[in-house]
Amino acid sequence: MYLKPHSVAFTVFLASLTALSPLSIDMSLPALPEIEGAFPGAAHRGALTLSLFMVGLALSPPLIGVLADRFGRKPTLAASLLALCLSAAACAVAPTFDLLLLFRLFQGAAAGGCVIMPFAIVRDCFEGAEARSKLSHVAAVIGVAPAVAPALGSCVLAFFEWRMIFAAQALVALLLLFSTRAGFRETLDRNHVRPLRPKVLLDGYRTVLADAAFRNYTTAYAFGFACLFAYISASPTLLIVRLGLDRHVFSLLFAATACCLILGALSSAALHKRDVSFRRLLFWGGAGFSLGALSVFGVAMSGGASAATILPPVALMVYCFGLLASNVIHESMVSLPHLAGLASGVSRSTQMAMGAASSAVVSFLLPFGRVEIVMAAIMLTCAMVASGALIVQLCRRSRPEYKP
Repeated sequence: MYLKPHSVAFTVFLASLTALSPLSIDMSLPALPEIEGAFPGAAHRGALTLSLFMVGLALSPPLIGVLADRFGRKPTLAASLLALCLSAAACAVAPTFDLLLLFRLFQGAAAGGCVIMPFAIVRDCFEGAEARSKLSHVAAVIGVAPAVAPALGSCVLAFFEWRMIFAAQALVALLLLFSTRAGFRETLDRNHVRPLRPKVLLDGYRTVLADAAFRNYTTAYAFGFACLFAYISASPTLLIVRLGLDRHVFSLLFAATACCLILGALSSAALHKRDVSFRRLLFWGGAGFSLGALSVFGVAMSGGASAATILPPVALMVYCFGLLASNVIHESMVSLPHLAGLASGVSRSTQMAMGAASSAVVSFLLPFGRVEIVMAAIMLTCAMVASGALIVQLCRRSRPEYKP
């Protein structure tokens, strides 16, 4: 059955591709103790299965984006899904911990090829408010997946051993591969096909990086993501260890906070249907995001950190990020239709790299200060950079000489 671009099934298909990355990361969280216990010498090294996946996820998008611009979205997506299926299956049968880490690296690289495709495909098929609305629905899944993935992993562990989590991920990739082969039609305009000659590739990267809108919006998106990732990285230590919350309560609060991203993304889609300009959404979304970061920092510095004082401004930030995400992603590529795959790859790679860097800085600084102050300082710094990039771009867009 052909997936029509304007259909709900097409949106679900793109959203499922977007969900592959958080599902591959968060489904394995409940299994980390079992993974560490299953291999000699793996004690306290379970988190490396996440780190290596993130490395692959950050490195592969620029390369796979180039391949998508050369060979098309469908064959590149199919190859990425096949690689994801095989690498996840390899994780399920890995005989040693070192091989498990290697397969997780490959799985992350394959996932990187899958998650960039929805942005490039939407850029191929839609324009303006319709594109931003479609991306808003896709972005909503980014909020759903982290909320439900740990619970899915726990359900698998209730009946099977940890290896079945990776087997389940392989099955999901296989089902999406069948959907791609059977129902997805190529969206790349033949006039935009680019050869793989080195000069052409360098010119492509130069064009993307020279585009001021792409730089500013990608900076805003990457640092906004890094801001939230600082909270994600520090939240177990803050809420469970420092503030003494029960782990089940923590999971519920974490899921509730993640749902704010869904609300933000759906709000963006609804506002676009009412012809609210993306510039207004960017202004108020950026203002709310900055206000939330300032509030978290103020609470941390005042010594009044608690779940009741920290989580509401964090929820505001997550909501505003959901409001911003689809608009920022679309506007970053609006002038690069002939390089949508490459631009999407660079954007996602930058996002993942900044998220990993934010998490690393949190881990490095925690021994030197109270967790809430470390977290809040990193969040505020990232939020200010993100808001600054938005302000620069909005001012640039308002100049009379600008021609869209």
